[in-house]
Amino acid sequence: MAEYTAWENVPIVMKLSTAAKILDVHNNTVHNLIKGGELRAKKVGREWRITKEDLMDYLGLCEPDPCDRLREVCRLVISYLEVQTRPDSDIVKPTPLTDARTTFLKRLTQQLREALGEDVDTGFDLQNSVRRR
Repeated sequence: MAEYTAWENVPIVMKLSTAAKILDVHNNTVHNLIKGGELRAKKVGREWRITKEDLMDYLGLCEPDPCDRLREVCRLVISYLEVQTRPDSDIVKPTPLTDARTTFLKRLTQQLREALGEDVDTGFDLQNSVRRR
């Protein structure tokens, strides 16, 4: 039986039983964490496999990807810009939009979408989250 005293010694992919040894818990506890969605794992055949990264993430040892936060901010800005440029929007707007400002905001929205490199579904309903007139 291997001793895991440093993360460098932990295998990249491990069995459920190995993860249980590392966490110093029973196999059933790890199985319950997986079933409850708290610990990511993949089923390979009849056995669960857990990556070192997923185990570290469960323990809160992974650094968040700064790009994820940037993507989140871009999606929020896109939602805001889309609402601001929608003529039928009843969101309280600080200043009336001129044609030039509307064109600028639409161009900015498009550039953010291109920078994200993905089809953006913001999943955020700005219209229902802002105080109405």
